Amino acid sequence: MNAPQDQFREYLRRHRDKIVHNWLDAAMASYPEDTVSFLKRQKDRFANPVGATLSRELDNIFEELLSESSTQQLPQSVDAVVRVRAVQDFSPSQALQVFTVLKDVLRRQLDRPVRENGWQAQYREFEDKVDQLCMLAFDIYVKCKEQLWELKARQAQDRVSYLLRKYVGTDGSNNPAGSGSGAGGDISGE
Repeated sequence: MNAPQDQFREYLRRHRDKIVHNWLDAAMASYPEDTVSFLKRQKDRFANPVGATLSRELDNIFEELLSESSTQQLPQSVDAVVRVRAVQDFSPSQALQVFTVLKDVLRRQLDRPVRENGWQAQYREFEDKVDQLCMLAFDIYVKCKEQLWELKARQAQDRVSYLLRKYVGTDGSNNPAGSGSGAGGDISGE
């Protein structure tokens, strides 16, 4: 590894807490104002699982971005954040905005030091990692939504099956169309 890359990475490590804090603030800004104050104020992970998950996993994700090669922790952390966002009332772009706002945070915090130290190439390389992170998040989001739709389809199928069993059970016949009504039934009742 070259010296500018080492210096850039060291700079990111020294400012890691501030970057992650600003990232968390930007991610929470997608929620309504009263929710944001709760997410920031309530520190109990059981009373505030969303805030606890975002705080813990964004920290883990940034640590993974700082490493030369990511581990299995990266997809696990991204999955945890995406699962929280996928079940909430967000459009897909809003749900994944939690990852794209990292680039804005980095630009605001790193613009000056990057220019002053000539780290443009290192910064672009790091931004490429953030882009890859966004693509990973998208893939995970799609899988989560597929699982949700499969679950909803199974629930609907189970409800219909239950209603049919209940209907057939109370009717006493094996004809799900019922007795004396509907297609094929005897309308006269005889």
